[in-house]
Amino acid sequence: MGLQRGDVLRNHNLFSGVYMAAQMPAPLRMIFRLAGGRVGDLRDWDAVDSWTDAISDQLSGTAASAT
Repeated sequence: MGLQRGDVLRNHNLFSGVYMAAQMPAPLRMIFRLAGGRVGDLRDWDAVDSWTDAISDQLSGTAASAT
């Protein structure tokens, strides 16, 4: 489907993902850890749900800030 000319972008957000130590070579794993990186499933599904609900409300016209 993709973006089309004239599409209105509503919002964007960055969310953490899943970082598995086994997927990284040892040197990168060491740098990642020294930089404070954490491995595992770091997704915050409540934050994702909240964000998608807000966009859904905007699209359906139920949000107070919808234009």
